[in-house]
Amino acid sequence: MIAPILQSPGLSPGLFFARSSGITRETNKLPLDDAGATMDANKVQKEQSMGATYAELLLANDARTDVERVEITALVDTDVPHLCIPEHVAVQLHLKDTGVRELALADGHARQVRYVSSIRIELLGRTCVMGALVLGDQVLLGAIPIADMDLIVEPAKRRVTVNPNSPNIPMSPAKGI
Repeated sequence: MIAPILQSPGLSPGLFFARSSGITRETNKLPLDDAGATMDANKVQKEQSMGATYAELLLANDARTDVERVEITALVDTDVPHLCIPEHVAVQLHLKDTGVRELALADGHARQVRYVSSIRIELLGRTCVMGALVLGDQVLLGAIPIADMDLIVEPAKRRVTVNPNSPNIPMSPAKGI
């Protein structure tokens, strides 16, 4: 049974969570545009119709089993290497700061962001544990966690699937060893 949707304290307006069976589900979220402003629903619909791929993830604090997992929709982007999470997800999962990373932005500027860990990602029965960059207001699943879980992105079908060459256990290449 899903509990009433509550706005979490300290979060931006419009970010709500519903609690059910030990998992928190984020709802009513809109991604940021290139200028950092929240996109409107029409622009999100247009982005989805232009071929963006999304996946339903379970995120958890791997160091603390007492913290609820979060079920969330992530934008899948293999041009980005890391997992990126919004501040409210880092707070909700009680993730520890483990450093700072510098990002090279498309406009040539650099920006420093927090790096947190350890976050467990679950998708399609596969898991990986890693750090995440804290930025934006939408979860972004990058190439490193996708490769770590041995998943493939099918852009034409706008979905992420298990590598058909290793359907039971994730495979990692270790050539030259």
